[in-house]
Order: sequence, then structure tokens, then C-alpha cells
Amino acid sequence: MFFRHNTCSHHSRIDVLFEKTDLQLSEVLEHVEVIQEVKNRNKHLLKYLMTNEVLSELIGIIITEPSEELSDDVRFKLPHIASELLNCDIPEINDMLSSNTALLEHLYSFIEQDSPLNPLLSSFFSKAFGVLMKRSNGQNWYEYQVSSIKFYHFLKEKNFINHLLKHIGTSAISDLVIKLITSAEEGVKINILQWLDEQNLVGSIIDLLDPANDLDTHENACYLLIEILEASKENQSKQTTIDPILATLESSYTVDSLLKRILGSEKCESIIINGVSVFLALLDSPYGDYKTSKEVRETIIEALVPAIPSFTSLLLDPPSKPTLRTTAGVLETPLGATRLSVAKLIAALLTSSNMNVNLELTKNKTLDILLDLFFKYSLNNFLHYQVVTCILNVFNWNVEDKASKVFDLFSSHANMMFNSFEEKETLPGTDVEEDEVTDNPLLVHVRKLYCLQIFFIIIILALHGLSSCGKSSRCMG
Repeated sequence: MFFRHNTCSHHSRIDVLFEKTDLQLSEVLEHVEVIQEVKNRNKHLLKYLMTNEVLSELIGIIITEPSEELSDDVRFKLPHIASELLNCDIPEINDMLSSNTALLEHLYSFIEQDSPLNPLLSSFFSKAFGVLMKRSNGQNWYEYQVSSIKFYHFLKEKNFINHLLKHIGTSAISDLVIKLITSAEEGVKINILQWLDEQNLVGSIIDLLDPANDLDTHENACYLLIEILEASKENQSKQTTIDPILATLESSYTVDSLLKRILGSEKCESIIINGVSVFLALLDSPYGDYKTSKEVRETIIEALVPAIPSFTSLLLDPPSKPTLRTTAGVLETPLGATRLSVAKLIAALLTSSNMNVNLELTKNKTLDILLDLFFKYSLNNFLHYQVVTCILNVFNWNVEDKASKVFDLFSSHANMMFNSFEEKETLPGTDVEEDEVTDNPLLVHVRKLYCLQIFFIIIILALHGLSSCGKSSRCMG
């Protein structure tokens, strides 16, 4: 009965701190229960935190680099706790931050700094700033609209996009762009998307694919494009209005801009492999209405067709790679991530059965070169999988075209299959000799037997599919 009708007031251990006249913020942050007490809405703690002086000091702890003299386990302790407090999503604190220009300016000053930013402080800033982008718990629609208008007006005046993209090499900052797109609710979201599109968000990210930038910038830029694409597709499937960011991403203009960066005069492997990953995401299974998505996919494919000769040349002449020592021996010319990425793109294009793609691949002998690489790198299963996918996609073309395609595809490689047992054989379509391991003839022999066996299995499976398809068509006829 005592526990059921207990009316004893709860007294938190943290309340004792507020009896001190010279209380320091660091003492509050170091209290073991401070985060839980904020979530429990301890009135003494919230009253203490909700003053301009304390909030400003709290922000300063988050955005200021701690002294390097401190040990690692202590150095970032207070910034972490401070960011967690602001991330507790307390409406009163959020309102104070979003409506007080001085506090916002103080917090925002973190991304106005020169690169590089401290990765840990960037994650703390991203947490604290990201919570202001979404609707607070218990906030009604009118309050949310008013606070959003004030907050995004501040961002527009501060040239927010350029400041974010300046630090895109820091993962936590690039994640903040995703929060900006996904956190807003309907009614506010479309205005934000239109503003981002007017600020040329997509084009600005593509411009970061410059050889002068580092690998992290290239990787994060393309990761950001892919994340925006997926978020926009999911958003588009839930609404009838056109998403302006998605429309820009899926336009032929964007494809052309990406191609110029990927196929520039200076071959940069990180730009190529990350740029190709964006194309693969654009060609991936769409959300929502299939007819509209199919039309968009065809537009993207047609924009890629003129670049097939350049991608084919990358298979023959990729960015240089150093000699690679493996357990099977030394590879003088490794396959490399560039050629593997191009093989993935070719396999994705072949799924479309687009006649212009097929003609361009035939004209440039792209599949011949892939088959040459198939035998040259007889232990590279990643490449084998992509070549297998390409071949099986060829057999999925129109039934009336298959017989001639099969003949054209494999007749030029008949001699290669039988001559592949000769060591140091020059590969058709290239002027490069096989980089086999000559000090172990048995290993060489086994590798080639394995490769030929896999290749013949592919042909048998493909011909079986062709035969089945032919029978079905006769039955239907």
C-alpha cells in the first residue's frame, strides 16, 4: 500500500549542486546523472541551463578544441556530455537556441572555421545543430512552422550550403546535409528542397570531384549524392509533388556533369570509382511509380551511351597501379578498382537491353576486352562475377538477336580459350602479356583450368537459357 499511495517527493542528488553560490558548469556536466535528469525534466537543472550565459558556455564547450595537454579519456568528455544535453530534445532549450540569434551565431561559428575540423567536435556539433532542424517533442504545428521559418531564414543569410560543403571531407558534416533534407516535415520540406535546389546543391557537390581535393572529399561527396538520391526517391514515393532535388539528380545535365569529372584529362581513381557508384545508384531499382522511373532510367542510360568509348579505354589503360605482391605471386599490373568499377557499370547498362548501348559496346569491343581480362586475371572472383553478369545479360536480349550475338561474342575468343594454356601469351585486344607466376607451373596450369571451367559453365548456362526461351516462344506462337 505504501508503494501504491506513496506521496513522498522525489529528491534528486543533482539538486544539491544548485544550493552552491559559485556553481560552475563543469561541475554540473561531470555529475553522473546529468543527462538522465535533463531527460526527466528536472526543474532545477532546466532552470539553470536555460539562461543565455549557461547556454553560451555550453556551446563554447562543444565547438572549442580542448587542450592537448589533457589525456584522451578526459579531453572530450565535457564536449560529449554538452552535446548530449542539447540533443535531449527539450522544447524550451530548442526554442531558446533557434530564436536567439547570438546563440545561433555562436554555434554556427564552428563551420565558419578553416578546414580541417576536429572529427569528434564535428560530430558533437552535428548532434547539437541537427536537433534544431526537426520538430521538437510536444511542439504543435504552428510553433513548428514559426521556429522553422526563423531557423531556415538564419541559414539562408549565412550561406549555409557553401560552409557545409567546405568541410564535406568530415563525415559528420556531410551527414548534416542529409538531416537537412530528411528532418523537415511536410509543408516545410518542399520549401527547403526548393531552396537547396536554387542554391545548386547537387552541382556544388559534383564540383568537389576535383583531383586537387583529397580522397575523403571525393568519397564523402559521392556518398552524399547517393544518400540524397535514396532519401529523395523514398520521399517522392510518398507524395504527388515533384521533388526538385530528385529531378536535378536524375537529369541528363547532372549525368553530363558527372561524366566530365570522372573522364577528365587527369585520371583520378578515387573520382572514377566513387563517380561510377553514383551512376550505379541512379540505375538501381526505383521507388514508386514504375512507368515514370523507367522513363527516367532510359534518360540516364542515353546520357551515358556517348561515354562508353571512354569507359572502354579505361579498361585498357586505367590509372597506374604499383606492383602487387599476393600469396599466389607478384602481379606486375593489378586489375585495380577502376577496371572493376567500369565492369560493374557495363553490367548495369546491359540489363537495360537498350539498343544504343548494345551497338556502342559492340562497336568498341567492350565485351571482348572484358573477356580478355577474365582470362588474364584468373583468380579475381570479383571480376569474374561482373563478366558472368554481362554474359548472362547478353543472353537476355531479344530472342531473334541472340544467335548472332552469341556467335559474335564468342567466335573471336575460340583461339584464346585453347591458347590460354601457353604462358606469357599476348591477350587479344591488348598489347599486354599475362602476368602469370612462372616459378610455379602447376599453379599456372590449375588457374587456367579453373578459369576455362568457369567460362564453359557460363556458356552452357546461357545456351540453356536461350534454348528454354526459344521453346517458350514457339509454344506461345
